[in-house]
Formats: sequence, structure tokens, C-alpha cells
Amino acid sequence: MTPSPAAAIVNAVVDALERDADQEADRAAVSRFVARAALLGGRGNSGVILSVLVRGVTDVLGEAQRIDSETIARALRSASDLA
Repeated sequence: MTPSPAAAIVNAVVDALERDADQEADRAAVSRFVARAALLGGRGNSGVILSVLVRGVTDVLGEAQRIDSETIARALRSASDLA
């Protein structure tokens, strides 16, 4: 059985983080790494669209000084705008 597009992306991100993540990387670098792993792990059209949503969120969270409700709202808006 094939995992759902969301599960495939989560699995790809977790696998990539466990295998290749730089433990000393800053938040921006980790965010870029997660976005790339999500794109590579996306399966089918739905998976690619979900990976674009992940990228929208990680773009904002990776550059934020603080992560609060306003930052999360901006991250979700970014995801929506990209998709």
C-alpha cells in the first residue's frame, strides 16, 4: 500500500533529517533542507502541492527572529500564496 501524499512527505523529511541533517545548522538552513526534502518526497500532484505548502511555511519560519502567532499566520499566508 502506498502512503498518502502527506505521509510520504513527512516520512521523506524525517528520513532526510535523520540521515543528512547538519546538527549545527541554523534555523534558515534547516528550513531550506526541510523544504527540499518535502519536494523530493512528494508523490504525484498532491504531493508536489503539499511540498509547495511546506516551502511557503519554511521560508517564513526560517527567516523569522521569533516564532509567535503572527509569524505562523505569515507562514500560512506564504504557503497559501505559493500554492
